[in-house]
Amino acid sequence: HQELSDRIKKLEARVAQVETESKVQRNKAATAEAYVHKLLASLDGLQQGQSQPGGQGSNLHMLSLVAARAISEAGGVEVEVEEAGGASKEPRRKSEESEGEDLRSQH
Repeated sequence: HQELSDRIKKLEARVAQVETESKVQRNKAATAEAYVHKLLASLDGLQQGQSQPGGQGSNLHMLSLVAARAISEAGGVEVEVEEAGGASKEPRRKSEESEGEDLRSQH
């Protein structure tokens, strides 16, 4: 009986661990979703703000920061946003390198 009760305790501990992990995953997903909504809102603002001169560079930089955050919150690879003289590089995951190039050539 002792062995059985030990196994039950181990299983209960494992169940508790899995429940905690899934809660963390749900929180990550919710946070990532919030950042994606923020990203979409920023994109809308960017499109509407294109007629205003001067304001676009900082908007693009903010947008890339939000995108980097959304990707990392979603459990993706940590993304670095490099700043060179105010200009920012678009964040993207390493595995999507060629896909990113395709997206850029459409603009």
